[in-house]
Amino acid sequence: MGWCALAQTIVAQENAAEPNRPVPLWKVRMKGSILAIPAVQGVSLYLPMGDGRLYRINAKDGRHEVIGKLEGRIPVTPGIRGDLLFLSITGQDKRDLRALMAYDLSTKKVIWQRPFRNAWSAPALSGETLYIGSEDGSVYAVDTGTGETRWRFSAPRQIRSSPVVKDNMVYAGSDDGLLYALDAQTGRKLWSFETGGSVSTAPVVAHDAVYAASYDRSLYCIDRITGQLRWKFGTEGSLYGPPAIHENQ
Repeated sequence: MGWCALAQTIVAQENAAEPNRPVPLWKVRMKGSILAIPAVQGVSLYLPMGDGRLYRINAKDGRHEVIGKLEGRIPVTPGIRGDLLFLSITGQDKRDLRALMAYDLSTKKVIWQRPFRNAWSAPALSGETLYIGSEDGSVYAVDTGTGETRWRFSAPRQIRSSPVVKDNMVYAGSDDGLLYALDAQTGRKLWSFETGGSVSTAPVVAHDAVYAASYDRSLYCIDRITGQLRWKFGTEGSLYGPPAIHENQ
C-alpha cells in the first residue's frame, strides 16, 4: 500500500470512529445581540433579537428575513401556536415597558398586549391557555385569545423557572427553593417539594417523574403525582440548566 493510500485509509478509519461528529450545515451572522433561544415550528425558527427585530429562519438552509420590529427586547424564548407568537417584552433604553403580547405572524400585528413583569420564564402552551412565571412571584394562566388572566398562583419569591404542563398539572420552580405542582385548570397547589436552593430552570417531566435542578448543587427525581422524593444526585457545582432525558434509559 502506498503512502497516499495508507493516509486515506487512516483518515477513513478516524471518521468511522467518530460517525456522530457534528457537521455545521449553515451559519448566519446576525446584527445585534441574541438573548433567547428561537421558537420552532416546522422548519421555521423564530428568533427575537436584542433590538426588537424578529427574524424567521429556514432551519434547512439558513435563509432568513425580518418579519417584525417590536418596541422592546425579548429576553426569553417565545411560545408559538399556529400563526400566533407569544412574547415577553422588556423596555429598551429609557422606556419603562414590561409586557406580555400575542403577535400574529400572518398579519404582522399585535393581537393583544398586557403589562407583565417577567424575567426569564418562557411561556408554556396547553390548549387555549398560556402558563408563565413572573418576577412578582406568581405563575399565571393566561387566555391565549384575549390575554386575560384565568388564574394566578403566588409564591414567596420570584418564578424564573419556565413552567411545564403534563396531564392537567403545571410544574414550576421558584427562588424560594420549592418545586410546585399546580392544577392546570384552577391553579390550586397540589404539592410542593423543598430543595436546598433556588429552582430557577425548567423542570423536566418524563413518565411518572419530575426532574428538577437546584442551586444547592443537586438534581432531584420526584414522583410527579405525590411529590415524594425518589432520589437525589449531588454535583460539584451549581446547576443552571434543565436536565435532559433519554427515553430508553
